[in-house]
Amino acid sequence: MIKSQYLGVFHSGKDLFDVQLLRTHETIKGFNLFMGILKELIVNAKPTATHSFIKKLADMKKLKRVYIQNIDNLEELVGFDINWQFERVKNCKAQVVQLHRTLSKLRCNACTNICPFTPQYCDIFKEGEAPNCPECVERGKYIKYRIFLNKIIQNNIFNNMFLIINRKQKVKQGKRPHFIGQLKPTVILYSDTHPKGLEISQIAKRDQDKADCLLIMGTSLRIPGIKDLIKGFARAVHGRGSCVILVNAKDVANKEGMVLLIIK
Repeated sequence: MIKSQYLGVFHSGKDLFDVQLLRTHETIKGFNLFMGILKELIVNAKPTATHSFIKKLADMKKLKRVYIQNIDNLEELVGFDINWQFERVKNCKAQVVQLHRTLSKLRCNACTNICPFTPQYCDIFKEGEAPNCPECVERGKYIKYRIFLNKIIQNNIFNNMFLIINRKQKVKQGKRPHFIGQLKPTVILYSDTHPKGLEISQIAKRDQDKADCLLIMGTSLRIPGIKDLIKGFARAVHGRGSCVILVNAKDVANKEGMVLLIIK
C-alpha cells in the first residue's frame, strides 16, 4: 500500500525503516503513514505461543533476559516488565531488552517528552502528519500567559496593551516564535544510533558472563549489530561447554525478527 502510493520512493520494506528517509517532505509523509498503519495493526495483534513459552520460562525462574528486535511490545501483554530506560546497568532488573525500542511510545523531537502512542495520534500519523507535542503546546500557552502578565505590569493599563498570541504574528513582529516539537515513534531505524546503545552493550557483557544456555529464535542475522551480539553470547556460552540452540521455521537468511533468551 505504501509503495503503491509513493512509487519510486520506497523499493522494499527495509526502506520504510531506514533513517535516511527522514530527509524529504515526501518520504517523511510516507513514513508517518506507515507508522500509523503499523500501529493500528499492532493494536489488534495478540501474543503468540512463543510469547507464552518465554513467559513460562520466566515464571520457572529459568530466564535471565530476553533481547528482542520486535517493536510490537507484545511481551508486556503476557506480563513482562518492560523498562527500556535502563537506569541501573549493574543490577538491571529489566526482563526484556528491546533492541529497536517500541512503537508503543512517542518522543518529542524538541523537548524529548515521551507519551503513549494513542489511537488519536495514530489517526494523525495515518494522514501522513506528525502530531504536535502536548508538552510544547502547554509550554507555549504558559509563555503567552507570562507575556500577558508582563505587559499588564509594564503598561499598567489594559486599553493600550497589545499582546501577540500566535506564532505568525510573532514572526511578523520580528520575534522568535516558541517552537512546537513534533512526536515521533521511539523505534530505532536502520543506520540510526540507539540512545541506550552503551547501556545495552554493558548489560549484554554482564549477561554473557552468566549465561549457561542460549536460545535464538526467528532471526535473519543480517543486521551487523544483532549478529555481533549473538556471536558474543554464543562464544561465551560455548566457552563454558553449554548449549546454543537456534529455532527457525526457514533458513536463517530468509527470516526476519529475533528473540534471544539467556537462560540461567
